[in-house]
This record gives sequence, C-alpha cells and structure tokens, in this order.
Amino acid sequence: FMANSGLAEFPRVDEPALRKGMYVIARLPGMRLALHAEDEALTAKLSRQQKEIGDLSSTAFLNSRPIEAELLAIRMAIDIAGETGCPIHIVHVSCAEGISLISEAKQAGLDVTVETCPHYLSLTSDILESVGAVAKCAPPLRNTSTVEELKEKVRTGEIDTIGSDHSPCPESLKTGSDFFKAWGGISSLQHATPITYSLLHKQLEMPLSSVAILTSQKPAQRFNLSEKGSLSVGMDADICIADFNNKEPVSKESLFYKNPHSPYLGTTSPFRVLRTLVRGQTVYNGGQFLDDFRGRFVRPNR
Repeated sequence: FMANSGLAEFPRVDEPALRKGMYVIARLPGMRLALHAEDEALTAKLSRQQKEIGDLSSTAFLNSRPIEAELLAIRMAIDIAGETGCPIHIVHVSCAEGISLISEAKQAGLDVTVETCPHYLSLTSDILESVGAVAKCAPPLRNTSTVEELKEKVRTGEIDTIGSDHSPCPESLKTGSDFFKAWGGISSLQHATPITYSLLHKQLEMPLSSVAILTSQKPAQRFNLSEKGSLSVGMDADICIADFNNKEPVSKESLFYKNPHSPYLGTTSPFRVLRTLVRGQTVYNGGQFLDDFRGRFVRPNR
C-alpha cells in the first residue's frame, strides 16, 4: 500500500522504502511487486480538511480520495520501476487516466501491468447514498462518466487483469455515522465472475473467453503460476461450470460470505455458478460446499 491501509499492523510503504524494496525485488527472478497506488500525502491532507469542518459523510470520503491521488502514486511507482528495473502490477485502478499512464509506460518499455475490479466497472458512487459503507472501498467508487471511460479501457485491451479485491469484514464495521472509520473494502469474491461476465460478454460484446483470460489466464501468467490459468493437460483442473440463463437476483439468503453483506443485493446476472472444481476435486455443487476441502499455498515458479 502506498497510502494508509487502515490497519495499524499493515503500514503503508513510503518512497525511500519502496525504492529500496524495488531494487531488491528486481534481482529476484520471476518476482513482481503488486501495488495499491494512492498518494498518502494528498489523501491524508484532504481527509484532515473534511474532518476539521465536521463532515464525516460518504461525500466527504469521496472528496478525500480523488483521481489525482491515484495518478500521483502511479507516476511515482512507474518512475521508480524505470529506475530500478522492478516489474510492477498496479492493482484495483479505478480510472481511465490511471490506465493511460500505465499504457504509456508499457510503450516506453517498462515491465508494468494493471488490474481493475468488477465494482469499478459496475457500480457508481451514487450507490453510497442507498447502501452506505457496504460499498466503501479504496480507491472509492467513481461517477458514471468515469465508470464508462474505464469500461472503454477494458474494451480496447489496455487492462491486463480483473480481480475481485475481496475485502470482507463483520457487518458492525460497516455501520456508524463516521464514514471515514467504516471498513474500506467490499465483499466481492462470490460475485466477481458473474459481474465480469455480464460486463464483458453481455455489455461490451467481448468473447466469452475474455472472462477467463482476464480473471484467470493473465493473472496466472503475470505471477508465474505455471499450473494455473488454462484448461489443458498437465494444468490444475480448476473449473467452473455455470448456468448462463440465471434470472434470480442476489439476495442476502444467497450470500455465502461469513459476514453476509453486499452492495450487489437485488442485482441479477445471467451467470450463475453450478459447480466448482479445484485441482479436479469438486468443492461446490448445487448450492453446497464440501466441508473437508482445504486449499494449499500456490508458489510462483522462479
């Protein structure tokens, strides 16, 4: 995190530490640095200004984390990557301007890739008025025009990966009158693929394969997960079987999250997961999970 993460045990990285770390990472074969890019100085200053006038609303929070905060941090990350030779992956970018900076860096020969998330492509800041902090995240949701511009970056192929940025919390951390204190993250994992399918295949009329490419194949390639990302002999049999004619909206009863809250309640996607296999083992089928399934650490090849 280049800005305050909100967790004392996970402090932000300042510019000197970032530069030092990127020099080290550049010497490690196959390693990449993933960065949350928001400028700490600007976001802290604007947050302080909002609090000093007693405005703790969602609008004040939005005003404290403008697009410029992303752009300042992305520029810094790109500059240090160029200096150190460290491959970087900028995560959950919310604006087309940020994507453009990264595209320019790619054209200049830098080893940089970029991710955005389903909520930045399907939700706007207007939803905060109705669902409140359930839709709070950082960077924050943007206005309608920004969302449309970001969709165009997906269509033109300038976005490398789409990730859920799943950030769950107890419902109690999403309540209260101080929006700044509310947990900054959206429970996204269950709905990431259905939303991505609805966006890419239905709205942007991109091939169905683009869903798997952006959410699975390209992330696996970027992070050297050689047994992940495709359906072929020798690869892990990670498979999702889906119904593409779903008409049931998202309801609280349908949430599998330990803490059942979501900004997607009431929305409908034609994509519904029927069965999920991990390494060839069925872990979910017909609305039920296997209780004895355990994951394992996936180590990148170096």
